[in-house]
Amino acid sequence: MLRTVKKEVAYMSGSCALPRSSGELVFDDDWERRIFALGVALCEEGGVDWDDFKRKLIKAIELSEKPNSEDLNYYECWLNALESMLFESNQDLLNRNNST
Repeated sequence: MLRTVKKEVAYMSGSCALPRSSGELVFDDDWERRIFALGVALCEEGGVDWDDFKRKLIKAIELSEKPNSEDLNYYECWLNALESMLFESNQDLLNRNNST
């Protein structure tokens, strides 16, 4: 099934721009394609805010570029940002449940 990704996701610029070759998205492994699709789906339908996710992605990329940091590829940074968003969402949910 072919889906069209929202323009704000497909055409990010700067350090968070999606890896491309001749205009097409580049994935080195199947897990990269799956984690990209999962992130997009969660932002479009799962209540994850795209702008918050994008900020976390930029931060993950910046951290990976610092000297003496782990050498992560783009989709490993994408995964770190997504994990961070899901952890925070879970923490918020736990806090709401504990306050009732």
